[in-house]
Amino acid sequence: MADLLDDAPLPRDDADKASPMDYSALKRLSPRQREVLRRTLKGESREDVARALDLSPNTVRVHLTAAKGKVGTFDAFGLCAWGRRVRLIR
Repeated sequence: MADLLDDAPLPRDDADKASPMDYSALKRLSPRQREVLRRTLKGESREDVARALDLSPNTVRVHLTAAKGKVGTFDAFGLCAWGRRVRLIR
């Protein structure tokens, strides 16, 4: 999932910058959802994230699904793009 955005340019114009609504959504994510998403954006597999956080892979999937709902996106690409905008990873 993160591989799709590895070569994406950093935001350079207003269209790529995070909006106040993006940061509002960030506050709605639980700390665990943020950590799962951050690790996923860095390219870790669901199994790797689960192992590192002592969770089941299914729980990782549930956290990512919940994050999609809170962020207002319906797919992994949208979640990755949002995570980049709010700088979950650098």
